[in-house]
Amino acid sequence: MRIHIVITFLAVGLSFFFDFTRLEYALLFFVFGVVLAAEIFNTAIERLADQASPGYSRLVRTIKDMASGGVLAASLGAAGVGVCLFARWDKWADVFAWMWAHPLSIPLLAAYIALSIIFISKFNLFRK
Repeated sequence: MRIHIVITFLAVGLSFFFDFTRLEYALLFFVFGVVLAAEIFNTAIERLADQASPGYSRLVRTIKDMASGGVLAASLGAAGVGVCLFARWDKWADVFAWMWAHPLSIPLLAAYIALSIIFISKFNLFRK
């Protein structure tokens, strides 16, 4: 889920350079919601399955794999939408031109990447 949160913030930040229509923004936020909902359902199913069967069970393993497959399908669909929305090469030139004109943006981007890596790898929101 942390990776999806980081990508969501990055996509929203980049979207300001792409002059999206209201419909494109609606689609972008819709797919964010779908992926987040899939992640929440996956977590709920996994925790429920762990409570129902604390030991190893092939059925529980299959159920968990299916729930994870739902997250994968939602994520792939969101990636497809992202490619369609962000595959505008002239706008990417604007992004890089803006970064070149604002040198402080490069260390800020580096800090965002570093904090994202820490958030994804170390920070645990749901400690037991």
